[in-house]
Amino acid sequence: MLPRYPAHMSKTTVIILCVVGGILLLGLTCVGGVVGLGIWAGTQPPPEGITLDMDLPDAVYAGDSFDLVLTIRNDKPNDRSLMDVDFWSPLLDGVTVSSVDPKPNRVDDNFWPTYIFNQTIPANGELVITFSALADAPGVYAGELDISVDSIMSILSTQQAITIYNAEDKP
Repeated sequence: MLPRYPAHMSKTTVIILCVVGGILLLGLTCVGGVVGLGIWAGTQPPPEGITLDMDLPDAVYAGDSFDLVLTIRNDKPNDRSLMDVDFWSPLLDGVTVSSVDPKPNRVDDNFWPTYIFNQTIPANGELVITFSALADAPGVYAGELDISVDSIMSILSTQQAITIYNAEDKP
Protein backbone atom coordinates (compact mmCIF):
# COMPACT_ATOMS: atom_id res chain seq x y z
CA MET A 1 0.00 0.00 0.00
CA LEU A 2 1.28 3.50 -0.93
CA PRO A 3 1.54 6.22 1.73
CA ARG A 4 -1.02 9.05 1.53
CA TYR A 5 1.74 11.68 1.56
CA PRO A 6 5.42 11.61 0.60
CA ALA A 7 7.37 9.40 2.98
CA HIS A 8 10.06 12.03 3.60
CA MET A 9 7.49 14.57 4.95
CA SER A 10 5.74 14.45 8.26
CA LYS A 11 1.97 14.55 8.45
CA THR A 12 2.22 18.03 10.05
CA THR A 13 4.30 19.36 7.12
CA VAL A 14 1.76 18.05 4.62
CA ILE A 15 -1.10 19.67 6.55
CA ILE A 16 0.75 23.01 6.70
CA LEU A 17 1.50 22.86 2.96
CA CYS A 18 -2.16 22.12 2.20
CA VAL A 19 -3.37 25.02 4.37
CA VAL A 20 -0.84 27.45 2.81
CA GLY A 21 -1.76 26.22 -0.68
CA GLY A 22 -5.46 26.68 0.08
CA ILE A 23 -4.89 30.22 1.34
CA LEU A 24 -2.86 31.09 -1.77
CA LEU A 25 -5.58 29.64 -4.03
CA LEU A 26 -8.26 31.59 -2.19
CA GLY A 27 -6.20 34.80 -2.43
CA LEU A 28 -5.63 34.36 -6.16
CA THR A 29 -9.33 33.69 -6.67
CA CYS A 30 -10.28 36.86 -4.77
CA VAL A 31 -7.75 39.03 -6.61
CA GLY A 32 -8.86 37.56 -9.93
CA GLY A 33 -12.48 38.28 -9.05
CA VAL A 34 -11.76 41.90 -8.13
CA VAL A 35 -9.70 42.43 -11.30
CA GLY A 36 -12.39 40.75 -13.38
CA LEU A 37 -15.11 42.91 -11.82
CA GLY A 38 -13.05 46.04 -12.54
CA ILE A 39 -12.55 45.01 -16.17
CA TRP A 40 -16.25 44.15 -16.51
CA ALA A 41 -17.34 47.47 -14.96
CA GLY A 42 -14.97 49.40 -17.22
CA THR A 43 -16.46 47.81 -20.33
CA GLN A 44 -20.11 48.52 -19.48
CA PRO A 45 -21.82 51.08 -21.73
CA PRO A 46 -22.67 54.43 -20.14
CA PRO A 47 -26.29 54.96 -19.10
CA GLU A 48 -28.45 55.75 -22.15
CA GLY A 49 -30.07 59.15 -22.42
CA ILE A 50 -27.88 60.77 -19.75
CA THR A 51 -25.51 63.69 -20.38
CA LEU A 52 -23.24 65.53 -17.96
CA ASP A 53 -21.91 69.09 -18.11
CA MET A 54 -19.50 70.70 -15.64
CA ASP A 55 -19.48 74.50 -15.53
CA LEU A 56 -16.91 76.75 -13.85
CA PRO A 57 -16.23 80.49 -13.92
CA ASP A 58 -14.03 81.61 -16.83
CA ALA A 59 -11.14 82.34 -14.47
CA VAL A 60 -10.51 81.01 -10.97
CA TYR A 61 -7.68 82.47 -8.88
CA ALA A 62 -6.06 81.01 -5.77
CA GLY A 63 -8.03 82.22 -2.74
CA ASP A 64 -11.27 82.68 -4.71
CA SER A 65 -14.55 81.09 -3.74
CA PHE A 66 -16.39 79.68 -6.74
CA ASP A 67 -19.18 77.31 -7.76
CA LEU A 68 -18.59 74.13 -9.71
CA VAL A 69 -21.97 73.29 -11.26
CA LEU A 70 -22.91 69.87 -12.60
CA THR A 71 -25.92 69.59 -14.88
CA ILE A 72 -27.14 66.04 -15.41
CA ARG A 73 -29.71 65.72 -18.20
CA ASN A 74 -32.13 62.83 -18.65
CA ASP A 75 -33.50 62.52 -22.20
CA LYS A 76 -35.59 59.43 -21.39
CA PRO A 77 -39.36 59.50 -20.65
CA ASN A 78 -38.89 57.95 -17.19
CA ASP A 79 -37.28 59.20 -13.99
CA ARG A 80 -33.71 58.05 -13.33
CA SER A 81 -31.71 57.92 -10.12
CA LEU A 82 -28.34 59.57 -9.58
CA MET A 83 -26.51 57.21 -7.25
CA ASP A 84 -23.20 59.05 -6.79
CA VAL A 85 -20.64 61.51 -8.14
CA ASP A 86 -16.92 60.59 -8.10
CA PHE A 87 -14.11 63.12 -8.51
CA TRP A 88 -10.98 61.11 -9.32
CA SER A 89 -7.68 62.57 -8.18
CA PRO A 90 -6.25 65.02 -8.98
CA LEU A 91 -9.43 66.78 -10.19
CA LEU A 92 -10.24 68.33 -6.79
CA ASP A 93 -6.68 68.40 -5.42
CA GLY A 94 -6.43 72.21 -5.71
CA VAL A 95 -9.79 73.01 -4.10
CA THR A 96 -11.71 72.57 -0.87
CA VAL A 97 -15.43 71.88 -1.25
CA SER A 98 -17.32 73.78 1.45
CA SER A 99 -20.92 72.82 0.61
CA VAL A 100 -23.05 70.93 -1.89
CA ASP A 101 -26.60 71.72 -3.02
CA PRO A 102 -28.60 69.52 -2.97
CA LYS A 103 -26.91 68.01 0.04
CA PRO A 104 -25.62 64.46 -0.52
CA ASN A 105 -26.69 61.62 1.78
CA ARG A 106 -23.02 61.14 2.68
CA VAL A 107 -19.49 61.73 1.40
CA ASP A 108 -16.90 58.96 1.18
CA ASP A 109 -13.29 60.07 0.83
CA ASN A 110 -11.41 56.77 0.86
CA PHE A 111 -9.33 57.18 -2.32
CA TRP A 112 -11.18 60.02 -4.04
CA PRO A 113 -14.21 62.10 -3.04
CA THR A 114 -17.47 60.23 -3.68
CA TYR A 115 -20.73 62.07 -3.05
CA ILE A 116 -23.62 59.63 -2.46
CA PHE A 117 -26.95 61.16 -3.55
CA ASN A 118 -29.79 58.80 -4.56
CA GLN A 119 -31.42 61.87 -6.19
CA THR A 120 -34.11 61.70 -8.86
CA ILE A 121 -33.22 62.95 -12.34
CA PRO A 122 -36.68 63.79 -13.71
CA ALA A 123 -37.95 62.35 -16.98
CA ASN A 124 -36.93 64.61 -19.89
CA GLY A 125 -35.42 66.96 -17.32
CA GLU A 126 -32.26 67.75 -15.46
CA LEU A 127 -30.70 67.71 -12.03
CA VAL A 128 -28.34 70.56 -11.13
CA ILE A 129 -25.79 70.08 -8.35
CA THR A 130 -23.73 73.01 -7.10
CA PHE A 131 -20.41 72.40 -5.34
CA SER A 132 -19.30 75.59 -3.56
CA ALA A 133 -15.52 75.56 -3.27
CA LEU A 134 -12.41 77.51 -2.39
CA ALA A 135 -9.44 77.57 -4.78
CA ASP A 136 -6.48 76.54 -2.62
CA ALA A 137 -3.48 76.43 -4.93
CA PRO A 138 -2.67 77.46 -8.49
CA GLY A 139 -2.31 74.72 -11.08
CA VAL A 140 -4.15 72.63 -13.63
CA TYR A 141 -6.04 69.80 -11.97
CA ALA A 142 -7.34 67.23 -14.45
CA GLY A 143 -9.07 63.93 -13.82
CA GLU A 144 -12.17 61.85 -14.30
CA LEU A 145 -15.60 62.96 -13.20
CA ASP A 146 -17.92 59.94 -12.96
CA ILE A 147 -21.61 59.70 -12.21
CA SER A 148 -23.46 56.47 -11.49
CA VAL A 149 -27.05 56.40 -12.71
CA ASP A 150 -29.65 53.79 -11.64
CA SER A 151 -26.86 51.46 -10.44
CA ILE A 152 -23.31 51.88 -9.17
CA MET A 153 -22.21 49.84 -12.21
CA SER A 154 -23.90 52.16 -14.75
CA ILE A 155 -21.28 54.89 -15.08
CA LEU A 156 -20.93 57.97 -17.26
CA SER A 157 -17.30 59.05 -17.18
CA THR A 158 -15.86 62.34 -18.48
CA GLN A 159 -12.43 63.95 -18.40
CA GLN A 160 -12.48 67.38 -16.77
CA ALA A 161 -9.98 70.03 -15.70
CA ILE A 162 -9.96 72.89 -13.23
CA THR A 163 -7.40 75.64 -13.85
CA ILE A 164 -6.51 77.83 -10.90
CA TYR A 165 -4.40 80.90 -11.63
CA ASN A 166 -1.96 82.66 -9.28
CA ALA A 167 -3.69 85.24 -7.06
CA GLU A 168 -1.03 87.80 -8.08
CA ASP A 169 -2.20 87.56 -11.71
CA LYS A 170 -5.75 88.63 -10.86
CA PRO A 171 -6.78 91.75 -12.79
